[in-house]
Amino acid sequence: MITNEPSSPKNEFDYVGLIHNQVVSEFVKQTEGEKLTNEEVLDKVKTITLSNPDYAKRFGTEYLGLTIKQVNEGIKDFPNEFKNIINSLPISSEAKEIFNGLLNETFEIENSDLSYDRYREYVLILEEKIIDNKSLPKKEKEAVLCSTSVARYSSYLWFGKINEGSTSKKFFGWVIAGDVAGGILGAVFGGVVGAIGGASGGSSLVHTINESK
Repeated sequence: MITNEPSSPKNEFDYVGLIHNQVVSEFVKQTEGEKLTNEEVLDKVKTITLSNPDYAKRFGTEYLGLTIKQVNEGIKDFPNEFKNIINSLPISSEAKEIFNGLLNETFEIENSDLSYDRYREYVLILEEKIIDNKSLPKKEKEAVLCSTSVARYSSYLWFGKINEGSTSKKFFGWVIAGDVAGGILGAVFGGVVGAIGGASGGSSLVHTINESK
């Protein structure tokens, strides 16, 4: 049973992960047993996001999600743990190193007995370092903190579903990594709005692929 909550009041973008979990949970509920194309997944995520009260209260009808081109590039780069995508982003080398480190740790879930609490602790320590970081540009710091918020909440959601027996453990680390990678892409190109749309789309896509195996 997971007892430690994923929230972190120190992160001003903590709500990003919270809204992400609400959207993804609703997506899983609405699409159970359905076979969807990637385009249909992205359309469904957009509809659910825009109808989410917490999202609408903050952003109204503004929305930015993943593109099919980004999805295809992500699928191609999946075996490389998204390193090619991260390293091609228009951000500093410091930010790339941080994002690659976060994704490496996330993918490690699949290769070890890494628990939710251990992963959460890793993310919280990383966040503290980022909050105190004086060298990262403001937009890059925002993108990292949006992504760590997604990482905390996503791991809480999917580890919880494993414990409930409502989803397969096989490849579930990939789902969390899909969340994080989608959140990174969205945050870099679209700030907070993009982080929510990108992470929710990434999670829903990998979940859909995973459940169809």
